[in-house]
Amino acid sequence: MTTGTASPFAALQGTTAWIGWLRIAGEPSWPTGWALVTQPVLLIMSTLPAVIGLAGLASRRMPEATWLRLSLVVGLVLLTLGFVGPAQGPFAGALRSLLDGPLAAARNIHKFEQVVRIPLLLGMVHAAGSVRLTRSPRLALVPRELLAVVVALLTVAAAAPAAAGMLTRSGGYAQLPDYWRDTARWLDAQPGPGSVLVVPAAPFAELTWGSTRDEPLQALMQRPFAVRDAVPLGTAGTTRLLDEVERDLVQGTGSPALRQTLADAGIRYLVVRNDLSISARTAEPLAVHQALDRSGIERVASFGPVTGSAVESPTLTVDERTLQPVPSVEVYETGVVTGSRLVPVSDLRTLTGGPEDLPAVRSMLPTGGAAVLAGDSRALPALPEVLSDGNQRREVAFGRASDNRSPVLTAADPGRTGRRVIDYLVAPQTGQAGQTGQTVLRWEGVADVTASSSASDADATLHRPAGYGPAAALDGDPGTRWVSGRYGQALGEWLQVDLTGPTDLAATGVTIDLSGTSPVEADPARVRVTTDTGSVSTDVPGLGRPFALRVPPGTTQHLRVTLEATRSGVKSGFSINELVIPGVRAVPRLVLPAPATPAPEAISLRTQQPGATGCLQLGGRPLCADRLVRPSEEAAGLYRAFTTRADASYSWTGEARVRGSAAAARLLDQPGRVLATASSQRVPSVAARPGAAVDADLGTAWVAAADDPRPTLHLTLPARRVITGCSCCWTSTSRRRGPGRSTCAPRTDAPARCPSTSTATPGSPPPRPPSTSPSTSAPPPGRSTP
Repeated sequence: MTTGTASPFAALQGTTAWIGWLRIAGEPSWPTGWALVTQPVLLIMSTLPAVIGLAGLASRRMPEATWLRLSLVVGLVLLTLGFVGPAQGPFAGALRSLLDGPLAAARNIHKFEQVVRIPLLLGMVHAAGSVRLTRSPRLALVPRELLAVVVALLTVAAAAPAAAGMLTRSGGYAQLPDYWRDTARWLDAQPGPGSVLVVPAAPFAELTWGSTRDEPLQALMQRPFAVRDAVPLGTAGTTRLLDEVERDLVQGTGSPALRQTLADAGIRYLVVRNDLSISARTAEPLAVHQALDRSGIERVASFGPVTGSAVESPTLTVDERTLQPVPSVEVYETGVVTGSRLVPVSDLRTLTGGPEDLPAVRSMLPTGGAAVLAGDSRALPALPEVLSDGNQRREVAFGRASDNRSPVLTAADPGRTGRRVIDYLVAPQTGQAGQTGQTVLRWEGVADVTASSSASDADATLHRPAGYGPAAALDGDPGTRWVSGRYGQALGEWLQVDLTGPTDLAATGVTIDLSGTSPVEADPARVRVTTDTGSVSTDVPGLGRPFALRVPPGTTQHLRVTLEATRSGVKSGFSINELVIPGVRAVPRLVLPAPATPAPEAISLRTQQPGATGCLQLGGRPLCADRLVRPSEEAAGLYRAFTTRADASYSWTGEARVRGSAAAARLLDQPGRVLATASSQRVPSVAARPGAAVDADLGTAWVAAADDPRPTLHLTLPARRVITGCSCCWTSTSRRRGPGRSTCAPRTDAPARCPSTSTATPGSPPPRPPSTSPSTSAPPPGRSTP
């Protein structure tokens, strides 16, 4: 990153500092630096002084010319030697390797800017005072002072962003809020040891009241604390464990094992910063609270005013009622924390995996036992082994604090960023030659599946979580999809399947299902299929349903689908829900490392990205929204392979998750009760199924799709009966756009009676009483009916 911006032109212009090219949460980290490299006028104005400086250095009358010219050349070499790109030097790759290794202390090469700037500045001054514009007799009369004025004006123009007040980022603040000071004082006043973990993760402290960049507690509190930000401090293992905690918070999938793992790590308190700005956070506050609740981590203090949406009202919502009012800062306690504890050797287990597996393998340990990573257990006697599928080979976007990992890579895949180190690596886990101790991807049924880019890539600018990789287009699940990863680019994006042998695909009937939903903008209009025998185009008849692809005749081992044209709109993103090649079943199997013992005592297998179906629970009530849907990285199943060197028998235990589908919803239908179907469903979760409208529970609701032109709920009674009317009931958390009207006529013989609810959100006022709304037409799109 530090050398990628140091081109020869940027070195002359003075914009090699990589942070000037960096945008965080959609905003430039250095507004002035960003303007100088993106605004054409400023780019020219800031380069002309350097050009004049070069002219001055080229003058024969330049004092100390030899020394200054040598300084300029040395500075340019130091700045640009590691640049990889157009006009890169022959030693760029080698230098980048050194900067990633022994020369890491000099990685910020823009420190050598002054070696270039000083000679150019002196050359510019010399040119302004002595260099003539031309030898023409007419222009020879131009006063030298005029050239000095021109140079001065160019210098001022180059500094225009600073004069316009762009030196500072937005988010200024006069002082830290009192409630953060109260939080720090309360934490310092608590007896006993234990560190503080600030959650959820964010690259920097971008808060609703200002941007401190560093954590407020850093300046206010004496108790040690940790936070997962863009520059995590600590070991690679600590960072991996913090990433696991953040994954649980983002997905709302906590467990008692997470609480105990945090306590074992010395974390006694979790500070939940609900005043984190929307642009900086990845974890929804609702998901964070659900994860902590499922982990048995209880709130012990809260500070500051209640946060939430400023525009929410009984008849209007912009967050689908999921942004619930909570205090600005909440403190949760994991339990008693001790500085250290003694564990008998008989209760220790070697963990062949990663630190992120500690919560998952806790149930496999003896009571009071502990797991020691294989790389850390060499000084111990031989221990029983727990083998896990953690420590997966992925590429990390190091500047991201959350959702920062690519899909699992094959053993030979170097990643997309070109970095020497692509992950936070723990020590090698096995002593066998050629073994890295990592879990890697191995395709079965096909040779490989690749793409021009993916939204799950570490370098993606159209970024999404790991569930949007190429495998999602061949998993047999139309609810998952591959999405290209370059923002503002759609044409030319492609997905390729490499087959295991020559196949005549023209005779098999290849079909494809395309998607035009967010983050894809312009709908696809035409795709091109390329094989070993040629290419042919197919017009897209429509979205949301599979259609046949034209395929060149002849046998091939490669099939590539490329977006060739789009309909009207911004060309950004290309998405494939499902690519079906008859007779081909692509299986992305993860291969575990070779165990250290002949037969591990236990084996732990899990999916690190289980996804979310769109509803989260708070106080026993589901709250649902489109943005809460996260695809599972392994929606089609858990495919693993491992090899033991000795025969062993194992018993299987595990946890199954309900997939959001119509089949799963039908399992909840009760015989002898009213059955409900609907024209659409907003999120796939069974908590938002049509049956939720007739389950006599005001805490659940059916939610129609936002694009449903006429949301319709169809009820099937268990027996024929006379219907005199119906009552529709809403609460403030289930209503999207007011009560509206329904096709049912109201009862005339008695007032409507709705079931009561007493569920309250922590930090929120008591729920409003339910309202009844008889009506005579269908509710508007996005309406929910409990």
